[in-house]
Amino acid sequence: MSVVVVPSNWVGIPHPAGRLANTLLSVAVAGIADPTRFRKGRQYATDGAVTRLEVDHGIVRAEVMGSRDMPYDVIVRVATIEAPSADTPDALRMLMTRLAPEVDDISAHCTCPSWDGTCKHAVAALLVLAAHLIE
Repeated sequence: MSVVVVPSNWVGIPHPAGRLANTLLSVAVAGIADPTRFRKGRQYATDGAVTRLEVDHGIVRAEVMGSRDMPYDVIVRVATIEAPSADTPDALRMLMTRLAPEVDDISAHCTCPSWDGTCKHAVAALLVLAAHLIE
């Protein structure tokens, strides 16, 4: 079952677990994009260029406005894992290390002409998702 998120300027009290998830995902995104694309993607996210997010198990679909009249379609795939039981301290530590994907767990595709690496549109989509995790 997918969840559709219409990005907005949410105002409320952040949830502590959401803050942690936001930070972990933002760091992972910074690791998959070169600094220029990360900076541009962050600006796209701040400017409201991400108009739609759809989140499903292991996949994020987004529409991101760019330099053309129609939005670019972004698909991000994330390797998923089975959640281990957290009934022991060691199991809980293992679970905590897998709260956010690692760089090699993330692959992004966009309909923009950028073909070498993660584009600014994918960065923007993931940063908007990270921001919504705070809620």
